[in-house]
Amino acid sequence: PRGRGDSSMPAPVPLPPSSKYRGVAAHKQTGRFESHLWLDGKQVYLGSFDTEEAAARVFDRACLRFRGDLPEGALNFPEASYADTMPALHALSSEEAVVQLRRESQGFARGACEYRGVSWRPSTGRWEARIGRFLGKRYQYLGTFSSGEDAARAYDRAAVASRGKAAVTNFHLSQYAAELQELAAASEDELPAVRRRIAFAATAGKCSRLLPAKGGAAKSGSR
Repeated sequence: PRGRGDSSMPAPVPLPPSSKYRGVAAHKQTGRFESHLWLDGKQVYLGSFDTEEAAARVFDRACLRFRGDLPEGALNFPEASYADTMPALHALSSEEAVVQLRRESQGFARGACEYRGVSWRPSTGRWEARIGRFLGKRYQYLGTFSSGEDAARAYDRAAVASRGKAAVTNFHLSQYAAELQELAAASEDELPAVRRRIAFAATAGKCSRLLPAKGGAAKSGSR
């Protein structure tokens, strides 16, 4: 029995897992399944998925990429099922591998387009680019463009400006090496202005907030 001065509390009862798969947790608010991996004492977010299996498979591939030899039962599915996809993942740097895995997440809006952050606007006949969680804003409008690819590149530059090497982009991150170098060279005081300059440089001459395309332009830019 505890004495009068004993303020100790009983050990908390652990909560049951929210998924039957390793590395997967159900998100109560969104109804999606998130995948995480612990690396060097830090939890690495791998994305948000519509199904448990999709999240579990991304977790498995992250384990194979970052943890090397794994004990039996460490994966959710047989290692052989990833034989076709792992060579390309091993060829990437650690940062690039995480970004590549996150690309498969349904947590990034694609709109009515194959590109992230891009949607088709029938009323204007143009492609619109937007990005979420940009420099303190929930959503940032980036402009409308004559092609989906131009809009996608505008999104990419805004993502790079906001998140640097951790950005999830439509095109390979190496295409934005100049922007990354500019961010790295900026001082702390210069960084906000540099980020805005990079994010909105692509809109000059290519975007229009007011003018619709003439003659009902076709949906260009999809590949």
